[in-house]
Amino acid sequence: MSDAGRVDADGRDFTHTKEYFALGFFQGALLKDPKKVLVQLGQTHAGRVMKFSSAREIAARAATIRAYVREAIAVEQAGLRLKPRRTSEFPVPAELTEWFRRDPRFKRAFEALTPGRQRSYLYHFAAARQSTTRTARIEKAMSAIFEGRGFLERRR
Repeated sequence: MSDAGRVDADGRDFTHTKEYFALGFFQGALLKDPKKVLVQLGQTHAGRVMKFSSAREIAARAATIRAYVREAIAVEQAGLRLKPRRTSEFPVPAELTEWFRRDPRFKRAFEALTPGRQRSYLYHFAAARQSTTRTARIEKAMSAIFEGRGFLERRR
């Protein structure tokens, strides 16, 4: 049954916007994860989540959840952290290298961006599976790069 049109006790309409509940671990990449239940969302480096689709699933995995939380607390108390990834560790798509070769001004503008802005563009460009998509993404981002803006920044 769909939740669309359901009404809560106060008469407010509500719908589910997610198909799961997630328990997040900021340094989850440092956990052992013997049950293989941690998932990396997006481009986070260290963060991981444990996903659940129902309250029943949470109750059934209570022992696992407790074990992972205990381990996460131990990681935090020990002060363990993943080393931040350097921009040089991100792959540079061939299409971007070609643009740099053809337009040295564009290369200088890209290199003038902060390392975090460079990484966000590199991640965005490299995430495209097809060369035509990577090229289109690069071309679309050029004006923002020339303006010194990051991938998610709006015009000033």
